[in-house]
Amino acid sequence: MRQRAHHATPLATESSWGFRSRKESAREALYGQLEALLFAANRPLSCEELRDILEHAGVSVLPEHIEAVLRELKNQYNHPSRGLRLETVAGGWQIRTRSEHAHLLQLLYEERPPRLSRAALECLSIIAYRQPISRAEIDVIRGVDSSGTLRSLLERKLVARIGRTEDARRAFTYATTKEFLEFFGLNDLRELPSVLAAATAPSASSEAASSDSSSDASTHPPDASTTAPSSEISEDI
Repeated sequence: MRQRAHHATPLATESSWGFRSRKESAREALYGQLEALLFAANRPLSCEELRDILEHAGVSVLPEHIEAVLRELKNQYNHPSRGLRLETVAGGWQIRTRSEHAHLLQLLYEERPPRLSRAALECLSIIAYRQPISRAEIDVIRGVDSSGTLRSLLERKLVARIGRTEDARRAFTYATTKEFLEFFGLNDLRELPSVLAAATAPSASSEAASSDSSSDASTHPPDASTTAPSSEISEDI
C-alpha cells in the first residue's frame, strides 16, 4: 500500500507572528536615540562621542554600527522635501537646516547671524590654504598689517596658535581650528571651496587696508596698523 506523503509544517517564527527580534528593536531604538542626541547638540558629535553617551545610558553599541545607522538617516534627510539635513561636519555629525530656508529662520530670530569682514575672510583664506603660517607671512601676502584681524579670529576661535617658526624670531604660527570647519560647514580642509583661493591673490591686497577699517566695524576692530605700530604688538600676535 502506497503511503501518503507527509509534509512537515514549519514552525512559526517571531517574524511570522508579527513580532520583531530583539536585534531589530534595538536598531530601531538606536535611530531615535541618535537623532535625539544630534538634534539637541549645539555642535557636531563624532561616532565615538555618541557611543560614550549611549554607554553611560547603558546602551552598548559599536561605532561602526552607529555610523551605519547615521548614513541611513542621512539618506532619509536628503529627501528634497525635508527642511533638515544630516551632514558630516568637522569630523562629526550634525543636523542642519537647508540653506533655502534661511530667509524663514531670519524672521524667526531677531539677532543677525555672526558675519565676518572682508579682511577676516581674506586672512582665513590665506591661513586655510597655507597653514601653518606666521603673521609676517600673512602680512606679506595681504600687503597690510593683519594684527587686529588676526586677533579677532583668535577671539572667535576660528584660528589658533600651533607653534613657532624655526628662525631667530620664533614667531607664532597659525592654523585653522575645528570651529572654523563648523562655521563653514566643512568636514575637513579637503572640502574647502576653490573660490576662497581668490582671496590669496595679490590683486586682493590693494583693497585690504580699506576693508580692514570699514567692513563690519561693529564686530571686527581695524588692523593694528591704524592704531599702533606693529612692533608694539608683535609679542601678542
